[in-house]
Amino acid sequence: MLTTVVTAPAGAHFPAQTAYAIDPAELMAMLERTPDEVFIVDVQDPEVFEVGHIPGSRNIHLDDLCTVCAELPKDRTIVIYCGDVSCGLPLWAALELAQEGFRTKYLHGGLAEWTKSALPVEISPPPPDPEY
Repeated sequence: MLTTVVTAPAGAHFPAQTAYAIDPAELMAMLERTPDEVFIVDVQDPEVFEVGHIPGSRNIHLDDLCTVCAELPKDRTIVIYCGDVSCGLPLWAALELAQEGFRTKYLHGGLAEWTKSALPVEISPPPPDPEY
């Protein structure tokens, strides 16, 4: 028989994770209902962001998130996402920003779940050709 002992910090992890999670349908509903109250952040590498991202999202790499913290809106819910459910960075970033006084959520399942739900994806235009 397998017995699992949950310590307080581990036991606190799951409620915190659930409190900050938002699924694609919930995010889309927020965007349709109150688009000016949502600020979406994609923490993936710029090359990945250019290939496809949630429309209106800003690409702020996780390494730069704390640097631009002062520029983030405190009067909007910040929704952070990455590529898929295997990436734990959005939850970590949401918790960090929440500790700084931001209203935050992370998109559970990331862009993979967003596209699986047949929601719109935007592709960045290619950079202009250099002028010679």
